Amino acid sequence: MDLSTAFNIAVALAAFFGGFVLRDIQKKIADLEKSDKDMTKAFTALQVALPTSYVHKDEFKASLDGIHQVLRRIEDKLDNKVDKP
Repeated sequence: MDLSTAFNIAVALAAFFGGFVLRDIQKKIADLEKSDKDMTKAFTALQVALPTSYVHKDEFKASLDGIHQVLRRIEDKLDNKVDKP
C-alpha cells in the first residue's frame, strides 16, 4: 500500500466519522429547537394565565380594610378592658 492510498483511506474514514458527528449535532439541534418551541408554548400559556390568577388591587385593598376593621375592634376592646378597674 503506497502513501496516497493510505492518505485516501484516512480521509475517507475521517469523512465517514465526521458524517456521524455532523448527523448527531444536527439531531441535537433539532431536539433543542423542539424543546424551545415547547417552552415557548408553555411560557405563552403562563403569560396568558398569570393576569387572571393574581389578586387585583381593589380586592386586596378590600381584604386589608376588613382586617384593619377587625384589628381596630380588638384594639378598642383591649382599651376598654384596661380602663376598667
